[in-house]
Amino acid sequence: MKSVASVMTILFVAVISPVQGQVYRCTGPDGQAIFSQAPCAPDAEIIDIRAGKSDPESAARMREMARANASETEYRQRLAQAERELRRLEHERRVKLAEVDERHRLMLMEQSRQTDTGWLRSLSKQLREVESLYDPQIKAQHEEIARLRSQGPDL
Repeated sequence: MKSVASVMTILFVAVISPVQGQVYRCTGPDGQAIFSQAPCAPDAEIIDIRAGKSDPESAARMREMARANASETEYRQRLAQAERELRRLEHERRVKLAEVDERHRLMLMEQSRQTDTGWLRSLSKQLREVESLYDPQIKAQHEEIARLRSQGPDL
């Protein structure tokens, strides 16, 4: 997001200061570029931006920065979406298991009055159904998050 701000700052300064023709570029304490109309550090780099001067290499660098920012934004959005889906699935699985546990508790209360073990088989089947429904989806989300993280923002 800071890279987008840097690009926007360059463009803003380029638009509002064609008369002055110079912008100073410094590196901030966090490593991000800082652009200013006045020297922002003793080692400030002077960037000439007067109207009429065109630097194809600079324009190409700007386009590349914009593409990189778009890729990083897309990566972060995809990762956040995968993490939200994982949380949703895990929550839904916990709710379903809690429902089965509650049925189990109620059945245990009834067990003292019944000798039939059919309810225990039913309960085991319900637990397996919940696990077989959610566990593969949760595993797939973990794998997607790991894949996205291994790719990093360079898509």
